[in-house]
Amino acid sequence: MAEQVELPDSPSADDIALMAAVATIVGDVLALIALLKARNEKEEPPPPISRKRQSEKRTGG
Repeated sequence: MAEQVELPDSPSADDIALMAAVATIVGDVLALIALLKARNEKEEPPPPISRKRQSEKRTGG
């Protein structure tokens, strides 16, 4: 018969540190992507306003 492999009940301190490092890297990458997108949005001109929206702005409704 095959040997039974024991699985640890809880992660070790090294495992937790590794998971925290991976989570930190993922968070940093997402923050960088958000900053780059925000910078690109600032550089782009705003979309043109349609005639309907212009009349709504003038009449207030």
